[in-house]
Amino acid sequence: MKKALAFLMLLALGFCLVLTNPDKDDFISWTEDRLAGGSDNVLTKAGAALAAPALGLATTVRDFKVCSIFETNLLGEKQVTLGIYWANSSGSGDGGHPPGLSRFRCPHRWPSLASF
Repeated sequence: MKKALAFLMLLALGFCLVLTNPDKDDFISWTEDRLAGGSDNVLTKAGAALAAPALGLATTVRDFKVCSIFETNLLGEKQVTLGIYWANSSGSGDGGHPPGLSRFRCPHRWPSLASF
């Protein structure tokens, strides 16, 4: 009985991860929000909006169905970002998502991911 319950819980978690897996448009929108930094400055928001098309061209996506890996090569810099829902201990929402959830893990440079 316990094994069946654990299996059902894992199945439900996997199903939720598949449903919430971010795509390239989600990533670009999230990055645009991060670039604007919550600023009310019109020039900052305009600059972030102008960067979105360049991000779209410079970003490749590896979709693993439960998460996605976004690689952005811009101005000679490679940035790798893991796109997945995860618990946000700060308790503040991210990009319009409820507090406690964030759509993207903070970008890190993970050279080992290039070997996937």
